[in-house]
Amino acid sequence: LREALARAIDKESLVNDINQSGKPAYSFTPPGLANYKLPSSYKYNPEKARQLRREAFPNPDDIPQLSILVSNIPASKAIGETLQAMWTETLGLEIELRNMEAKTLFSSLNSGDFDISYLTWSGDYEDPIAFLDLWKSQNAKNRARWSSPEFDKLLDVAETGLESRMDLLSEAETILLNESPIIPLIWK
Repeated sequence: LREALARAIDKESLVNDINQSGKPAYSFTPPGLANYKLPSSYKYNPEKARQLRREAFPNPDDIPQLSILVSNIPASKAIGETLQAMWTETLGLEIELRNMEAKTLFSSLNSGDFDISYLTWSGDYEDPIAFLDLWKSQNAKNRARWSSPEFDKLLDVAETGLESRMDLLSEAETILLNESPIIPLIWK
């Protein structure tokens, strides 16, 4: 279902029609990091998205109702409404938009009281680890509570400063993108 959600998002439209700035994001780390080969996440493909949704839930009555948390900032609300519409139209999902103040949003995220959320992230320094470290199993900011021992191991080995560090980080990001606990949307 996570891959179906990712493939049902027309990021070009999201950037051009809704956000009106930035570039569609196909990896979590931004382009331009020295010596880093960007992996790529799932591209917009509504037919494949529908197929994956049918595989996940062959009986339409079994499809869960999902909610997406967004802050009450107008730009966040607009993105949330657009994602809601894309997923409803393409996948036939019922998506409740839960618009809230930042303090309430982070409280819900920290307690795990959410299905999907929309957040932004900026790295503190120009290195893939500034982005990828968020998704290590024990990182408190990993609000998706996603865990991959293989991902964690690749990051741990990469942090030892090996010559192949950037390749290991790219391999780790490929795991993150393939498992889709997050869906990169926009680079600003």
